[in-house]
Amino acid sequence: MSTGGLFAYPWAVVTGDGQGEISGADGLRNVGVVAHINAGKTTLTERVLYTTGKQSFMGEVDDGTATMDFLAEEQRRGISITAAVTRVGWQGYRVNVIDTPGHVDFTAEVERCLRVMDGVVVVLDAVRGVESQTETVWRQADAWDMPRLVLVNKMDRAGADFEASVDAVREVLGGRAVPVVAPLFADGEFAGLVDVVFGRVQRWRDSTDEFDLRAARAALLEACADFDESILRDFVDERPVEGDRVVAALRQGVMSGEVVPVLAGAALHNRGVAPLLDAVCRYLPSPMDAGGVSSLGGEDPAAVRRPRRDDPFCGLVFKSHVEVDESFSVARLYSGSVSVGDAVARGSSGDQVNVESLWLVHADHREPLDEAGPGDVVAMKTTSDLRTGDTLYAPGHPIELEPLRFPRPVLTATLEPRLAQDREAVEAAARALCADDPTLIVSCDADRGGLVVSGMGELHLEVFGSRLSRRIGDRARLGRPTVAYMETVARAGAGRAECRRAGEGSMASVVGVEVEPLSPGEEARVEISCEAQPGRCDALAEGLEQRLRHGLADPYPAMALVLRLVEVAGDAAGDEGVILDLEALSVACRKAVAAAGAQLLEPSMEFEVVCPGDGLSGVLADLKSRVVEINSVTGGDPCEVRGTVALRAVLGYPTQLRSLTRGLGTVSLTPSGYIPADGRAH
Repeated sequence: MSTGGLFAYPWAVVTGDGQGEISGADGLRNVGVVAHINAGKTTLTERVLYTTGKQSFMGEVDDGTATMDFLAEEQRRGISITAAVTRVGWQGYRVNVIDTPGHVDFTAEVERCLRVMDGVVVVLDAVRGVESQTETVWRQADAWDMPRLVLVNKMDRAGADFEASVDAVREVLGGRAVPVVAPLFADGEFAGLVDVVFGRVQRWRDSTDEFDLRAARAALLEACADFDESILRDFVDERPVEGDRVVAALRQGVMSGEVVPVLAGAALHNRGVAPLLDAVCRYLPSPMDAGGVSSLGGEDPAAVRRPRRDDPFCGLVFKSHVEVDESFSVARLYSGSVSVGDAVARGSSGDQVNVESLWLVHADHREPLDEAGPGDVVAMKTTSDLRTGDTLYAPGHPIELEPLRFPRPVLTATLEPRLAQDREAVEAAARALCADDPTLIVSCDADRGGLVVSGMGELHLEVFGSRLSRRIGDRARLGRPTVAYMETVARAGAGRAECRRAGEGSMASVVGVEVEPLSPGEEARVEISCEAQPGRCDALAEGLEQRLRHGLADPYPAMALVLRLVEVAGDAAGDEGVILDLEALSVACRKAVAAAGAQLLEPSMEFEVVCPGDGLSGVLADLKSRVVEINSVTGGDPCEVRGTVALRAVLGYPTQLRSLTRGLGTVSLTPSGYIPADGRAH
C-alpha cells in the first residue's frame, strides 16, 4: 500500500457569486438531490448553502432549523415533504439545487423535479448502502436518461463501508461506479479524503492507514479509456496523465450515462461537500450540454427549442404554490427569455397570460427578477393561475412538451366538515392544498356522502390533514384511510339494449357496447366505433366516461380496459331522447360487464423492513400473518426483509413494527401495481 503522490489539498471555501462568473447557460447547473429517506439529503443541501456562502449557519434537520425544510410539518417531523429550490454560486458557476423528499409517499415530488433537472446527486447512507427508495429514484433517473453522481454519505458512522456501497451501485443499480473521491481512515475512523483524479488529499486528523492511489487511479483511468484511448496508453507506459484530461474523459462518460462518479463524505460534519460541488460543476451537464426540447409527438424542426436566447421562449411549470393570500408557480425555462410584463401562451389551448412577477427561489424566500433565460428555474406570478405540467411558450410559436405523469393514489379518506355551512370553505382549502400536489385528489363521492381525499399513503394523508388544520382550524375531520380499489374485466364482453317510450310521441333507442381488458396499468379509455345522428354519440360518450370514473359493477374507478360504443340506433331525439339513450346505455353496459366478468383490483406494494437482528423472528412472524410474499431476508444487525404485499394488509403496519422492535424498525412501502382483490397477480 502506498500514499505516494498525495499532497495537501484543503478544498477551500470559494464562492462563485460575482467572482469570475461563467456567463450564460454554460455556467449553470440544474441538479436534483435524491435518496432514500434519512440518507442525509437535506443535511447535505444545508452544508452546500453554508460552504458556498449562501448562508452563514449550518441548518439542522433534527432541531428544525434547516432552511430547505421550511414547512411547519417538515420541521415538526424532521423529514422533507415538498421539494425545495435554491441557487448557489461555486467557483464561477451558478448551481440550481432542488432538495427532494425521500419518503415514498412523496415520490411524485421527485418525479416532477427530475423532469426539469439536467443531472442528479444520489445520496447513499454509508452504513445501509442501496435501499429500496434508492432503487426507486434511480429508476426514475433512468427514465429521464439523467446523468448522475453518487455521494456515499455518513462515512463517520460506525459500520460505514465505502467499498460495499460502491459495489451495490454496480450490482444492485447497474451503474458503472467509479470512485473519484475516496475516504481515508485513522484507526478505523473517518480521517480524510483523497481526490483520485488529481492525487490530492484533505486530512482533518493524522491518518495511519495507507491508501493505494495507484490502484484507485488505475480503475478510474480504465473507465476513462473508453472515451479517450490515449489515457490508457499513457498510464500503461507510465507516462503522467494530467487531471484535466481525466476530467474531460470522465465528463463524456457521465454525460452519456455510462459512468457514475462516486464520492465519499459526511455531510453532518461538512466533510466532502466542497469536492462534491467541484464534481457537480466538472461532470454534470449545463443546459447547453443537455440540448434542446421537442414538441410532444412531433418531429417538426420548428417545434424544437434550443437553450439559446434567440430561440422563441419555452418553459415548463413543474410546481404550483397556492397560499391563503398568494399563489405562484415554479418553472424551468428551456429557451428564449421572459421578462416581467411579457405575455406568454400556455398549454394546447394557447390561452395567453401576462407575467406579473419573476423571482429567484431560495426555499420559502424569493428574490425579484426583471428577466430570466435558458436554464433558469424561477417562480412566477401571472394574471391567471398556472397548473403543474403547463407548457409556456411565446405567442405565435406553439409547442407542447411531454407532460408530467404521476402515480395513481392508493388510499382514500373521507373529509367531513363539522358544520354543514363550512363545507364550501373546507373544500376550497382542501383543493388549494391539492393544487401543489398532483397526487392528492379531492373529489365528491355520493356513495360516501361527501368529500373524499385520495393520496399515496398513510403519512401523505396524515400530513394533508395537519396542513389543512393549520389553514382552517378544527372545521373538518379526516377519516381513517381505506384502500383505493379499482375495477377491470377479466375478458372481452358485449351488451346490447333497446329502450322505448310508449304513448304519444313514442321513440326508441338501441345502444350496443363492448368492453375488453388492456395491459395491466394502462388507463381506461372510451372509444366510439359507430355513427349516429349528430349529438347522440357525444352524450353517450360522456355517459361512458362517467362509468369509467364512478364504476361499472362496483363503485370504483375503472382501469386497464376499453369501453367501446359500437351501435346507436332508433329514433330517439331531443332532451327526452338523450334520457332514453342513457337508459339504454346503462343496461347495455351492465350486460357487457356481466359477460366480461368484473374484477376488483387493489394496490400491491413492494416493502423493505429494516430491523435489529434480535427482532427479526418477531418481524417475520408478523409479516407472515399478513400473507406477504417474502423475496429476501438479509441477516446481520440490522436485518433486512424485502417482499410484496397487498396494501390493505399493511395499513397501520409502521406503528406495529415500532412496537415489535422497540422503536428501532423502519419500513418502506413502494406501489408496484395492482392485483385482483383475491390476491392473484393481474
